Amino acid sequence: MHRARLASTTICYTPELLHDELLYSWLCRLAILNAWGTGRDAVRKIFGGRTVTPSLTLPTHFDAMNERYAGALPHDSFAALMEASTLLPYHRPFLDHERYAQLMEDSRSSNSLDLKLRLGLVANRFGINTPHRFCPACVAEDIEMNGCHYWHRQHHLPGVNCCVRHSLQLQQQSVPKEGLFGQPLMYPGLPSGEECITPECGFQFRFAQLSADLLLAALPPINNADRSNVYRNRLSAKGFQSSRRSLDYQLVATEVRHYFADFANFQHQSRLLQTARSPLRWIEDLVERPDRSLHPICHLLMIDFLFGSIAEFSLAVDAERSSREATRGSAHAIPRGETKKSLQVPGLEIEHLLRNPSLSCRQIAQQTGKSVGTIVKYRRQRKIEVKERRKFVGAQTRTSIGHDLLSGLELQSIALRNGVSVQTIYRELAYEKGTKLHRQRSLFMAQRTSRRDRWMGVLKTPGVEGISKARSLGFSDYAWLYRHDRSWLLTSNAQYRKSVSTRGTVNWPARDQELCSKVLTRMILLLRAEPPMRISVARLCSGLGQSSQWRRDKLPHFKALLSRFSETPESFRIRRVNFAIDFLVQRESDIKLWKIQRAAGLRIWPADLIAYAQRRINEHT
Repeated sequence: MHRARLASTTICYTPELLHDELLYSWLCRLAILNAWGTGRDAVRKIFGGRTVTPSLTLPTHFDAMNERYAGALPHDSFAALMEASTLLPYHRPFLDHERYAQLMEDSRSSNSLDLKLRLGLVANRFGINTPHRFCPACVAEDIEMNGCHYWHRQHHLPGVNCCVRHSLQLQQQSVPKEGLFGQPLMYPGLPSGEECITPECGFQFRFAQLSADLLLAALPPINNADRSNVYRNRLSAKGFQSSRRSLDYQLVATEVRHYFADFANFQHQSRLLQTARSPLRWIEDLVERPDRSLHPICHLLMIDFLFGSIAEFSLAVDAERSSREATRGSAHAIPRGETKKSLQVPGLEIEHLLRNPSLSCRQIAQQTGKSVGTIVKYRRQRKIEVKERRKFVGAQTRTSIGHDLLSGLELQSIALRNGVSVQTIYRELAYEKGTKLHRQRSLFMAQRTSRRDRWMGVLKTPGVEGISKARSLGFSDYAWLYRHDRSWLLTSNAQYRKSVSTRGTVNWPARDQELCSKVLTRMILLLRAEPPMRISVARLCSGLGQSSQWRRDKLPHFKALLSRFSETPESFRIRRVNFAIDFLVQRESDIKLWKIQRAAGLRIWPADLIAYAQRRINEHT
């Protein structure tokens, strides 16, 4: 039975795995080229069951595929297949060795949701369902070079919305639903023919390039402690270390927001900024809680801010790993019974060393186990002269840096103008608290002026009428101004608010007289109706238009007529009885109560109504 099932799914043609192609895309082409279709039947032939949901970026059930088609897969090795056709190399550097091994084991049999749960993608709230994206220019190149187009790995990296190769915005293809088990295999369609859009934000392209570099770097799993130390050391080198040797994460968050311009137009902006009480909390988690599973997007943003490239980050990790191994090898150098903490110099002795002019900062650093930058910082805080050397920043350069910081220039521009590193600029900014405050104020004023100008430009745009339309176009500027410059915003918006048309003054006496005449006409028509209908206020006003429902307090005569002509249920029943008696009198000489009840068509006959009908019968007999 099992052999017959395998024979029914024999592969007639096996395509090659193309450059940067996802395994999901290769399975789509395999199913189409072998005339299996792309629905649930193709899924059954590939995985052996219709309930398997193929994952776009992190495929699973490798053992099931390998058992059915041993030797037909693009790679014989499971590790090589995951390396070449999935996004696993993108996630791997931020996993420890134990978690990565468990992840590889789960990929053989578990479903994709279990895999994403283990990676922490569900808890991170960055989204777990990757949309199907493609670049129109890449589609044209693929068809020209390979005769077909396919899904690319780099187009499906989280948070990426532009093509690194062509600098074009990616287009998204909708996913149809089939049955109860989600999406089937879906082959990429052709571009819609719309004009290709180039992303306006340079951050989007830089982030896409950094994500692609991480995917292609194929970094191994990084020890959590090594990664945390790399982040901590680089932040300390940039001057974010406080006087207590702890990192000032509030200052780091401020600089990160300024560096990335509050992640404007980024699809995960709200998730990254989080709340005002704890902005960019993930930065502290990256350093202080390395065991926590954070999305690679957070790591990439930190790498961009601290290192600028994946290559520099990889070198820093290698150096940290080598340092840790060297420290572990020389652990016997510490005397027995003592720890590193017991070898630290007491605070009073550090103070004595700092005020000893015969000792250089480097000598004090060697004796105390602290960095040279920390000793220099301590001495400058105590107004102790620090001897300048050729490799350090001189007084004239420091003054120039201070002026540039107050002017609000970018830190990288200041470093280029003064011929120093960006780390030196961060260090100088940390030394001078007054300069930092003045710079923050200067940057705030510059940002306020820029956002004011952009918002006024939106208000003056042709075709924009009203504040609601302007907010839909300049929502980020409006939100920032509403939070930081509300009084100016409300004052400026007052003259651009959409004017509300005012109606003319109503001549209420004339309208009252007009409605009275109409209700009299309506009353005559209702009295002539056969069989009789109850004359209610709603029926009297039904043909008079909506104006009869408005402001009846200004229509006294009309209101009085409605109250006078409207019938109660009791009076309406009496009128129906009279109509029935008159109808029977014209056609019959013998009038009975049951005949009146049938002709009147009333369901409710109270005792007083029966008595009234009986009196009318007696009058005619």
